[in-house]
Amino acid sequence: MKVRSPHLYGALRSFCLAAFAVLGSEAESSSEIPFEVQDHGGLYEYRPLVRAHVEARAPSLQRLEDTRIAIAELRNEPAATIFVEPDREDSALFRAMLVPLLIATA
Repeated sequence: MKVRSPHLYGALRSFCLAAFAVLGSEAESSSEIPFEVQDHGGLYEYRPLVRAHVEARAPSLQRLEDTRIAIAELRNEPAATIFVEPDREDSALFRAMLVPLLIATA
């Protein structure tokens, strides 16, 4: 599939990779990420429950340089104008767009 906005794709990809690096290092030094195991007729699915883990660490993720770059690219993307209000604070964009992206990706 062709990437329609390579600059935005790159910025969001870099944000996710940087965030996962932070989350991984913090997970090693603090509490484990909770998980659930689902039985699918003899096949077991291990599902980490990352939402609370990511949301608890949102302040440190928001300070990443990759977060600033991703927000700047979102503000410059014409297709994202329905989601990006000109006067909206960066922290609101972070919580409304980048945190859900990170959770969905994880």
